[in-house]
Amino acid sequence: MSRQSRNLFAASQEALKSTQTFKHGAVITGKGGKIIVSGHNKGNRTKVLNHVFTCVHAEMDVMNKLINCVLIPKYGKDYKKHIKKYSIWVVRLENRDEIKYTYSKPCFYCSRLMKYYGFSNVYYTVNNEIVNKEKVELLESSHKSDCQMKGDNVTNIMKLV
Repeated sequence: MSRQSRNLFAASQEALKSTQTFKHGAVITGKGGKIIVSGHNKGNRTKVLNHVFTCVHAEMDVMNKLINCVLIPKYGKDYKKHIKKYSIWVVRLENRDEIKYTYSKPCFYCSRLMKYYGFSNVYYTVNNEIVNKEKVELLESSHKSDCQMKGDNVTNIMKLV
């Protein structure tokens, strides 16, 4: 199994854990493509990266796990110096019994969070055949989810960046 296939499969297994209408999963890989953390989208009000969000996207979930459970315990306050070593992989599954990928480019706010923390690359599914890789610093997105349109997340994320 190729590294890409392995990472997409792991992210899809996380997406299947989601109870949301749109099932997103994500993994963060480190040096050599090793999967460090995985997560999925959640609809409940949750504290992520020291801010409360109305909904948590898969990207937010994995960034929170990496930073708070792996990097801060290992590096302390200097954790941001090490984030550029990591890449985020995101998938969105169609609501079917079989694993079928659909468009999962990170939203406006997740893109801003990735830039703020200094991640290097993001990989996201376009469909079953195409996976895009983008440098996070060049990532542009205008999409906002329904829960983000309500305004709660806008205030929280705008405080960060």
